[in-house]
This record gives sequence, structure tokens and C-alpha cells, in this order.
Amino acid sequence: MKELIIPEVKLDGVYDIHPWATHLRVLTKVLRELRPLKILELGSGNYSSALFSAYLSGNPSATCKSVDNCHYWIKGLKWLETPRHKFELVSGWNWEEINGKGNWDLVFIDLAPEEARIPSIEYFINHTQVLCQHDAQYPDRYGHIWSDCKSVVRDNGHPMSTACLSKTIDVTEWF
Repeated sequence: MKELIIPEVKLDGVYDIHPWATHLRVLTKVLRELRPLKILELGSGNYSSALFSAYLSGNPSATCKSVDNCHYWIKGLKWLETPRHKFELVSGWNWEEINGKGNWDLVFIDLAPEEARIPSIEYFINHTQVLCQHDAQYPDRYGHIWSDCKSVVRDNGHPMSTACLSKTIDVTEWF
């Protein structure tokens, strides 16, 4: 496995980004480099869902499916829904049901509860070109998955770090 760790970023001793938005640096780079046509977002949010909507507006062939188990997030972000950006409320995390019959170009994982993240990563790393996970600051929890990947990038720019991994693409070349 090839690994790249992006260093911490502080301005005057203070982190320069909201903890819920720390994944934007990685996701923006992945969107620019990969140009995904099929995006799956597991766990919607103010920053990631809006970023995906903005990406879709400039990429008319791309689609995004944002899935959450929290009515609050789905209801609050429904204004972003378009025919190419669908929001779906689920009662549980059934990976095969969510995945359907297809594979994805990009899967972003920021779901709750945290205990569901490891099984989601284990499942979807085999159904996507690139997987990004928010709150990846505990490599000992995810190392067994990361070690099976071709490459992993960990953005340690904030205590709430983000990882980008792939079994087929050398994502370290993008950073």
C-alpha cells in the first residue's frame, strides 16, 4: 500500500476550518481529479451535500445519491435535491439495498452511528473506484481495510481527519 499523509494546518495556532467541513480539502481534490459520474454519499451534511450539488451543476452527466438515517439531515438538505441529486432516508444501513446493482465512482462516508463506518467501508471499498471517509483520525480502527488498498491519503490538517483510499487508483498522485 502506498500512503501519503498531509500535514496539520493551523493559522496562529488555530485550525482554519470548521470541524464538520474538514473533508472539503480532500473531496474537492478528488472531484477535480476523478471527475466521478456516480457519487454515493452515506451521511449527508451541510458541507459535503452542498459540495456535491455544486459539482453536479457543472457536470451534467454526473449523479449523486445522498443517504442518511437521520430525518433532520434529510429534511434540512432537501432544498438541494434535483433530478440528478436524490436524498434518501433509510431506517438502517443495509449496504446491499443502498448499493443496488451498480458500482460507484466515488463513495463518501460520514454516517452515524460511528460503529456503522467500518462495515460500510469494508463493503463499499469493493464497489467504488475511490472511497473517502470523514473522521478517519483513528488509523488503528481502519488499518486492516487500508492495508488492502493500492493507495491511501490521510489529511491530518485538522483533528477531524479525512482519508481517501482506492484499491485500483493511486490517489497519492492527486495530492
